[in-house]
Amino acid sequence: IEFKLFQPEQSGLRDLQKKDNLKPLLVAVINARNNLSVNPKPLVFIKLAPDLTYQEKKDIANVVWDLKVSLKFQR
Repeated sequence: IEFKLFQPEQSGLRDLQKKDNLKPLLVAVINARNNLSVNPKPLVFIKLAPDLTYQEKKDIANVVWDLKVSLKFQR
């Protein structure tokens, strides 16, 4: 499952990367994924903006940590 929170030509998506917006969105995606009847459950990939500030990256990492979700960074 892949969802993009960054697309240069789409206004508003960038706001979904903010921690107050990201956490409920990620919870909903993970819950929907966990309710699938397939096994193994598909991985969840999130496309983030490449130019996030240090604080934005830290906020995202804290959301992921709080939800106990594994995270993989890719360039």
